[in-house]
Amino acid sequence: MEYNCSHNQNLIFPTTLKHFKVFYEEGRDGNVLRTILQQMSQLTRLALCDNARYSPMPNGKIWEELIRSSLPLLNSFQFFFPFDQYLNTSGDLNQTMESFSTPFYLFEKHWFIRCDRSSKSLFTGALYSLPFAFSRMIINTCSFDMSISTLPISNFDEVKSNYYTKVNTIVFNQECKDPHIGFLSSNIVGLILKVNLPTSWIYLLTKLRHLHIVADVQMSSNDFTRLLERAPNLQSLTISIIKLKILTDQFTNQIVCHQLSQRIQSLTISHHYSDMPNLGIVSVRLLCSIARIFSAKCQHLSLALIAHPNTVRPILRRMKQLRSLHIQWRYGCHGLDDPIAYWLQQQSTDPTAVDFVHTNDKNDLFVWFGNRF
Repeated sequence: MEYNCSHNQNLIFPTTLKHFKVFYEEGRDGNVLRTILQQMSQLTRLALCDNARYSPMPNGKIWEELIRSSLPLLNSFQFFFPFDQYLNTSGDLNQTMESFSTPFYLFEKHWFIRCDRSSKSLFTGALYSLPFAFSRMIINTCSFDMSISTLPISNFDEVKSNYYTKVNTIVFNQECKDPHIGFLSSNIVGLILKVNLPTSWIYLLTKLRHLHIVADVQMSSNDFTRLLERAPNLQSLTISIIKLKILTDQFTNQIVCHQLSQRIQSLTISHHYSDMPNLGIVSVRLLCSIARIFSAKCQHLSLALIAHPNTVRPILRRMKQLRSLHIQWRYGCHGLDDPIAYWLQQQSTDPTAVDFVHTNDKNDLFVWFGNRF
């Protein structure tokens, strides 16, 4: 299961499954998930990734009892558990580490863990199995020197270089001063910045293709220029229109604008507040700037508009390379009850102009088209 499971009913899975990997959000004690796993006695590989912001601190003893009683064939247990110690009134971090340090984990199964702690609060962090099992790694620490592990010193050198070989996307929640030696520059293709990127990480960006900059990032246009120079393979950018204006010096920085023009094939204008799923609203004036800068290479564009379709269409025609378009129309559109219907009615009758159109409501338009609008 590749997306967070938010089903509010009891889920039923085949009891004969041997491999099970699930991404979910856990705000409670995890009993619902463990109840499901009790019915899956044939499992040999289990991977759990909790994508909640913070969950109660995990208890290794509970997982050990579950595996002993219900998962006798399990030989691989991989997990990522973010935690908030305040949500767990019984126990502390030391007790949690001890619960994953029993003979069952260390000697019988040879399952080792690592804990990264927040520099802002030692009560929050993430506990995960080694080597790291998932493609997306969240950085919640300012230094890996603050991390603790159950890995024996005798195994340290062997495992250390393989810690993060599966990671291809890094999410920065905190400014971690130095990357771990296990990160491979050849693997890192995605970067999500919620804080500034420390310069010591720049060398890892040679293969970077996807960049998401959240509004809270305090980055200057000079910092952005250096990042772009070190990321020659960058193709995709997700950013709010406010942040894009800042990083391009109101679309006047010729170096930055040229780099974006020659690189970006996919542009998503996100909501200014990163937790909002909606796209960011772009005015007609700013849409003109986007079309001017990104027309050379951009093939995929996603944004929100409040302008009349007749105003938007001539501007978008300038983006000759565009192959797909996602528009959210907001708050009505100058007297139009259904701007999407109007767009389609006014669309060229040339059958090669639009290959496919999808709308999921009156405000969302997805278009895959030929060479014309």
